[in-house]
Amino acid sequence: MAYSTMKKRADYQRKYYTEHRAEILKQQKLRRETVTGRNTTYHRKYKRRIKKEVMMHYGGGQCVCAICGETNLYCLSIDHINGRGNQERKTKRFIVWGGNIYGYLRKAHYPTGYQVLCMNCQFIKWAIQRGDVDWSLMSDIEDNSI
Repeated sequence: MAYSTMKKRADYQRKYYTEHRAEILKQQKLRRETVTGRNTTYHRKYKRRIKKEVMMHYGGGQCVCAICGETNLYCLSIDHINGRGNQERKTKRFIVWGGNIYGYLRKAHYPTGYQVLCMNCQFIKWAIQRGDVDWSLMSDIEDNSI
């Protein structure tokens, strides 16, 4: 159906939604239950398993932060040793981003240049590289007299 203006199209869609709201919401609920309910648990376990494999490889046989020794898998992430993550995301486009990096590293046979860091250590490393950290301000936090 062609519309002469976007406003007419929006008016039609708004009217259709108000007239068929219950039916639309029922279809949306069914679609969510069918897609997510069946696959979510499996995919979460699968992604955790791949993440653990990658962490074990880069952690030298254990899931542990290379700096502080944190072992909680939910806190750990992959870090580019030379800080070239943004360049890699730009060159490889949609292959390497977010949680997809674990599958990429496994498929690429664990290339060098990566390490396991917890998010705190990764943030501190990032802040140091940018020059944002003034360690003299941290002395107040470490002082137990506060």
